[in-house]
Amino acid sequence: MNQKEMQNAIDQYIKDKPKIIISHDCPNIVRKYFFNISDKSLTTNGMQFMFDSYKPDLWIFGHHHKSKNEVIEGTKFVCLSELEWVII
Repeated sequence: MNQKEMQNAIDQYIKDKPKIIISHDCPNIVRKYFFNISDKSLTTNGMQFMFDSYKPDLWIFGHHHKSKNEVIEGTKFVCLSELEWVII
């Protein structure tokens, strides 16, 4: 993903205000809280901007392959372990 694609995703997210997000990774605040990871990327920075702009009800991701489930700033974040699944 390049900067222009990320900006398009951010713009669409802010416009649509989705209640549920399913993504590969998660915002920086969640990476830090769940896994004590502080490195950042274009993608995680973009997701952080999205989260700061609008807080969905549920955000599901799996990049880290560890089962985690917490509410952060009003959003329920679910990290799925390898081969784990969730019913929405």
